[in-house]
Amino acid sequence: MNQDRFFTQSNCDRCSESLNGKSRTCSWFTEECICDDCSKKEKEIKAKLRDNGQSDHEGCGFVPKL
Repeated sequence: MNQDRFFTQSNCDRCSESLNGKSRTCSWFTEECICDDCSKKEKEIKAKLRDNGQSDHEGCGFVPKL
């Protein structure tokens, strides 16, 4: 039985920090598996986009630069 890479990878796709023993989530913008710190940064980006009247860019394939 093949396990999904999301559950077996050992490092964050974005910052390369260890995911061992830590929670992980999928990126809002890309298909990356990211750590909590990177997820928090994404939430800040989403809030700034919303505050600037821009769409949230969900699934756009890149992390928007502000």
